[in-house]
Amino acid sequence: MLTQTADSEAIVFDAASVLSRLEGDNELAQIVFAAFLEDLPRQIQALKKLVADRDDAGSARQAHSIRGASANVGGASLRKLAAEMERAADAGDWRSVVSRMDELERQFGLLEDAIKRNESVDTKP
Repeated sequence: MLTQTADSEAIVFDAASVLSRLEGDNELAQIVFAAFLEDLPRQIQALKKLVADRDDAGSARQAHSIRGASANVGGASLRKLAAEMERAADAGDWRSVVSRMDELERQFGLLEDAIKRNESVDTKP
């Protein structure tokens, strides 16, 4: 399943790439997706706190973690946005980091919806 946002060419969710990396193991993919959906809200909250505290190094590290987690589940749009936030935090550009926080949560919501729709489809042969 390849899901794109209407307002962007960035891919929200690329389930096929995840399944490819997991050698077609749909059961393992579902475990990975579930762990991601459980953990990422905590990671976003941690990033919010670090940003509120103006911790540039901590914010950059947390954005980097979100970027990696998003890449692991095929969330290209969220990965791209987290990478932008990581670079902005590294540069001390708080205005840019803060201005992207709502979009980060929105992109996570889109990815979460796409993953949940994918879980309802049996992709086994």
